[in-house]
Amino acid sequence: MRHRRAALIAAALLPVTACLGCSADPSPAAADAATDRPRVGAPVVTPARCSRLEPLEPGADAPTVRLSAPVTITRDAMGIPHIEGQTDEDVMYAAGYTQAVDRMFQMDLVRRTARGRSAAVLGRDKLAQDQLIRLMAVPHWGRESARRVAREHPETHRLITAWVAGVNRRVDEINRGDVPRPPGFRATEFDFAPERWTTDDPYVIGRLQLFRNANQLDYDILATINRRYVPGAAALPLITPVGGGFIVPPDERPPAAQARRAPRDAGRRLAGFIDAMRPFARGASNNWGVAGRHSANGRPIIAGDPHQPYQSPSVFWAHHMRSAAPGGLDVVGFAFAGAPFVNLGHNRHVAWTATTAYPDTMDLFDVTVGDGTVLLGGVELPVATCAEHIAVRGAAPVEYAIEDVPGVGVLLPATLAPLPLVEADHRVLFRWTGFRATEEADVFHAFNRAVDVAGFDAAVRRMEIGSFNFIFADARDVAFRSRVLVPDRGAPRDLGAPFALLDGADPRAQWTGRLLGDDRQPSSRGGARGFLCSANNDPFGFTANGRVDDDPWYYGAWFDPGTRAARIERELGRLTAAGGVTVAQMQRLQLDTYNTLADDIVPVLSAAMGRLGADPALAAYRGDERLAALHAQLTAWDRRMDRGAAAPVVYEAFQHFFARQVLADDLDVMFDAVISREPVYIMKMLALVVTGRSPMTAQYLQQGRDVLALRALAQTRDWLTARFGGTDAARYTWGSFHTSRPQTLFSPEGPFAVAAAPSDGSIGTVNVAQGQFFNGAAVRDTMESHNAPGYRMVVGFDADGTPRATLNFPRGNSGDPASPDYANAQPDWDTGTYRPLPFDRPSIDAAMRDRTTLMP
Repeated sequence: MRHRRAALIAAALLPVTACLGCSADPSPAAADAATDRPRVGAPVVTPARCSRLEPLEPGADAPTVRLSAPVTITRDAMGIPHIEGQTDEDVMYAAGYTQAVDRMFQMDLVRRTARGRSAAVLGRDKLAQDQLIRLMAVPHWGRESARRVAREHPETHRLITAWVAGVNRRVDEINRGDVPRPPGFRATEFDFAPERWTTDDPYVIGRLQLFRNANQLDYDILATINRRYVPGAAALPLITPVGGGFIVPPDERPPAAQARRAPRDAGRRLAGFIDAMRPFARGASNNWGVAGRHSANGRPIIAGDPHQPYQSPSVFWAHHMRSAAPGGLDVVGFAFAGAPFVNLGHNRHVAWTATTAYPDTMDLFDVTVGDGTVLLGGVELPVATCAEHIAVRGAAPVEYAIEDVPGVGVLLPATLAPLPLVEADHRVLFRWTGFRATEEADVFHAFNRAVDVAGFDAAVRRMEIGSFNFIFADARDVAFRSRVLVPDRGAPRDLGAPFALLDGADPRAQWTGRLLGDDRQPSSRGGARGFLCSANNDPFGFTANGRVDDDPWYYGAWFDPGTRAARIERELGRLTAAGGVTVAQMQRLQLDTYNTLADDIVPVLSAAMGRLGADPALAAYRGDERLAALHAQLTAWDRRMDRGAAAPVVYEAFQHFFARQVLADDLDVMFDAVISREPVYIMKMLALVVTGRSPMTAQYLQQGRDVLALRALAQTRDWLTARFGGTDAARYTWGSFHTSRPQTLFSPEGPFAVAAAPSDGSIGTVNVAQGQFFNGAAVRDTMESHNAPGYRMVVGFDADGTPRATLNFPRGNSGDPASPDYANAQPDWDTGTYRPLPFDRPSIDAAMRDRTTLMP
């Protein structure tokens, strides 16, 4: 019997959302002059708006801060601006202005996304995104956070206000016609004018970024679908890392629940759900730190490469702010486009980097509904209903109902999940510790000013919803900490599956009102081994046995499968054992393309080849010299996914065909949905199954592991022959099949399109470059990656304690194709060439390309 476990893997996965409250087709759209695009949707203000979500009118509360003195802006050879002024407010003002010069259209789109106002300029395709933003109250909690920071940290708020004033200076220049409209705003593109920013806009954008990092809503929904519709779902190694042990042992497994019948179009619905949540995907990344006792100069080294959508312009914007004020800002690095301060980088004393952390700060509850109430834990709670009206370009505004449970959470619309999660008279209540005003803006400001590891660590301890693994160092120490507001859910043995839908009537499932203390959140100074690393992996090892009910407390479940972390730890162990670790070695590790999955998969094929002559079931594959030659390629291969090598093509094809042979029949429609979005989870499951580390191994390998492996190798042979004209290695290289191409902000892309280029790396490698091999059942002509490091940075320290960074980053610092900084950084990123990041006066002057002055 075929078991439809598809949703299960998706649950182990990733970003996804449905058509939230989609309504009828829009009315015919009128066209603006000089373009065939419909008119921009006007902001809608009605008395029925939800007060919790009501944004300020565009331009309201726009600050009137001015420069106190001229500010000098020096562009170095990489196009990075070094901004020098008399006061902190002046350099923040100039940073806002300069970012707007480089990225105005991107900043506007990010602002509209965070406000839930994208559909007004981009049309109906963005309606579902706007609805989810408003459902999650992103604008409201951003505004409330602005009020809290203004009240509790007035200096930080003053600096952010100055930054917004700088942005508005550029907006005013554009709207007065002093400068041409930047790409994206022009009549031949999206044809609208940028709006003036308000003081709460950076906080709202920050709230969007924090929601993305914390988001596990899609994981929990898919895990619930899996448990509701998939027979035997609880037995699959859903949360087991690829190097971990088994899920629940046979003698401890509870009886399987009766699975419901999924609708015929379940695959289509799930694929739509996955696509719709893409804008809210959590990030990945690598970072690590090495203690000074292991380095060549006796001082720490840290490295970081945050993985982001590979796009043009980049997600990040690089800049340096230096104030002449006593104790003033002197900080360089990267900010998310649309954000103030330096989010990742270094100041005079401390360097820091981050990866996404995966603590579980969100839960879904199955609740009974009454007349304007819900029943949670035996307590009747009121529901406050209001209507959002969302402007849509070329169409009438769309009304969207939101049902809050004040002080608790929000009821999810029935249309959010691709399949029903509860019975007809029940609803799903969503809870998140982020439904509150928080002070992350001040935390990032504190990072910019930290003078040592202890001060930086104290700032991280004030993080509330920023789900990051921070690794940071000064010239003496290196440290790691991740800290957010994680519910203390009580004894794990009483929780069942806290990563899926919980029973709202069960008192054991309710939040206790307590939060995990710092003693139950991860931190370290490197321990006896003297190094630290994170790659979105489980910090405590709680999921190593595939369970969360036998741990001392529940922290989370949806961690990375661990391929990158395993490789980084192995290499850092080797390098520190040898001693004399250098910045150059850390750079090479960031570029590492070793495929750890192949260490599990290739020996399985070798075992099958070894039994070829003895097993009658394999007789069909005997005597095929091409199969023997392909196997020989893989056994001689160094496991590196390098663009000039041939063996990576053979391996990538083999592992995909092998995965389809082993998993597709049981996973049914979900196999294609998952492998097209997050193939590392399919490959993780493949490795666990074929190496016997899954309790489902016998179920999946009923046809015989050797038969399935050789069948996949034969499919590889046939595909290579069809695609490249033969199987011999001289006919193909990894770069001839695997490419990377940044996606742009424009549709159609027109002159902004960027050509694909051969690239290293693949699924689960440290230098990640994940792409899609299959297009349905067919193989794509090329395997194109749209995911990559947003930058690569390695930082060491001079003898006087000053951090020294080297880096590369994709594309350039500008979003304007006419700028010399639009794509000037791309060659270094493609080749893995690192450049020094200027920081002191001599290095800035030596790297100077041009210098301008921003006048008051």
